[in-house]
Amino acid sequence: MIFSKLISKKPKAKYIILIGFLLVFINIFIYIDYENRNSNLNLLNVNEPAEPNEPVNLLPNNNYYVALKITVSEFPQKDFFSYCTSFLTLTLTIELVIIFKKQKKSNNDDQIDINLNRLNNLSDREINVFDMIQDYLSKNRTLEKEKIVPLIKSRFSRYSEGLNHNGIEAAVDQLLKKNLIVDRSKYTIKTILENPNRLAVYKTIIDNPGIHFMRLVTSLGMSIYLVKWHITMLLKFKLVKNRKFENREIYFDYTLNPNQADYLHFITLDKTQKILRYLKLHLDGCSKYNLTKSLHIHPNTLTKYLGELERYNHVFNRKLPNKTLYFFNINM
Repeated sequence: MIFSKLISKKPKAKYIILIGFLLVFINIFIYIDYENRNSNLNLLNVNEPAEPNEPVNLLPNNNYYVALKITVSEFPQKDFFSYCTSFLTLTLTIELVIIFKKQKKSNNDDQIDINLNRLNNLSDREINVFDMIQDYLSKNRTLEKEKIVPLIKSRFSRYSEGLNHNGIEAAVDQLLKKNLIVDRSKYTIKTILENPNRLAVYKTIIDNPGIHFMRLVTSLGMSIYLVKWHITMLLKFKLVKNRKFENREIYFDYTLNPNQADYLHFITLDKTQKILRYLKLHLDGCSKYNLTKSLHIHPNTLTKYLGELERYNHVFNRKLPNKTLYFFNINM
């Protein structure tokens, strides 16, 4: 699954994977061949010691010559080739890891670009007003609508034919409505993700749609208050949105359908995974009683989870005369 997704997006990875497998097989062949030759050497017969009265033959006989030829000539070549293929295999593995990381970064960058695309639908007047606000906030100032409107009016009157107060106010209102700027904030949609911690919070939510607050805090290793602050800012700019699910607050990308977020959150819950794993191991079906006893889940909780799994088509049931059996849907 991972390789297929990667190859579809990065054709270069297909050739790297194929070459990597080829090198692995070559290394296996070299190892087997080396072991066979090594065992053959052990079976070579050498001359019996000379009789005391016989002259000692100091010249190597054929058996010694064969052993010497294999040891000096062929084995070092095999070892050298093995080292080369091992080095290439390691290099290709590192290259694959780099491609994985680049692909993940590319996915995150694409998601960020989707949010910045909001700037493409602005009128010329709104673009000019936004650029002035961006320049104003870059000096570590806070946006206040009642102050920014007259300031922009004075700048327009200096460098252009001028724009009346109502026109500027209407442009600012549109920027606020589109969440490109936020009143009483130092950021715009362009700068909100420049903070590395806030960017980490945002990317974690994007990569784990439906993640709940405490799991988000644990995965990031930040304080509760810091994560809460960054989420508040992301919510203000409508980069993420939240909803309640079983007394938990879950977060997901603003462009994601809420029903999708509910599903992605539910399918990752521990009890959900336990039920699915058990049903996968018992494809002949299980009753609620067996599931309750085996998984130690309260009957009422089990009924709720099975109902949701049936709704998402992961599980189906068959009613028998004396019981109902639940099955894992292998077609999902």
